[in-house]
Amino acid sequence: MALGPFARILAQVALVAGSAIGRAFVQAFQEAAQKGATQAATRTLRRQMPVEEAYKILGIDTTATTREEIAKHYSKLYEMNAPTGSAAGSPYLQQRIENAQKVQVWVYATFSTVTCLLGYNSTLRVPERQQELSTITG
Repeated sequence: MALGPFARILAQVALVAGSAIGRAFVQAFQEAAQKGATQAATRTLRRQMPVEEAYKILGIDTTATTREEIAKHYSKLYEMNAPTGSAAGSPYLQQRIENAQKVQVWVYATFSTVTCLLGYNSTLRVPERQQELSTITG
């Protein structure tokens, strides 16, 4: 007879402890998922394409680049790798070309701003001044 109430109390303790452990597990999982997403975004930002690689992908000369030239090279290469009726195209190459174009537009806008602010010769581009640009922009 004494075993019945003891078993009931033990079951209640297990139920309360189990629900607390379950809630803690769910909360830990949610926090880990949030951290994982944040860390993945951080890794993606750190993994940005180098400027030199963007120049090579788009086939752009480092000393004479305009927004129009970037757009022209981007459009040509993107269309060459687009799917057509006879060819499947290459989504991977299209993504690389798109990333290179984004980097180039950023470089053009950033360096043009730095050039205007500091009075540099506007024909110079980032590969020649990359160290200087990185110290200026942080």
